[in-house]
Amino acid sequence: MRSGAAGDVAVPGLAGRRVPPALAFVPAGVTAVALIAYGLIGIGMLAGALATGATTWAELRAGWAEAGTELVFLAWGVTLAVAATGYHRTTRPVTAGHRTPVVAACAGRTGRHRRPSGGRKSFRPSWILTLQREGG
Repeated sequence: MRSGAAGDVAVPGLAGRRVPPALAFVPAGVTAVALIAYGLIGIGMLAGALATGATTWAELRAGWAEAGTELVFLAWGVTLAVAATGYHRTTRPVTAGHRTPVVAACAGRTGRHRRPSGGRKSFRPSWILTLQREGG
């Protein structure tokens, strides 16, 4: 279901309004915490079983797929947390005297602190802009 400019997706219940960043950040953060907890609990249980002798390294090697998923869930949770934090830092509003690192790095080149609220900023190479000015 598409509406508006190319790339804009209609979200039910928002009726064409801007999607709040928390709608993406909060579920990603909660999921990241759950994945990290699951991975750490699983690795802790495996380490405990190895320490008490309830399982051996040979048994662990034989069931490598089950043991490996604990590391995968932990890594997935950490990367999702990093991505969610990065998204939050780049989409939060700019307050007086406080800018995000990405916005601060770009401010010198563009002279602006934020994108206009009208939509996505598209990249256009200088040769396209020249053609548009010349009418070609």
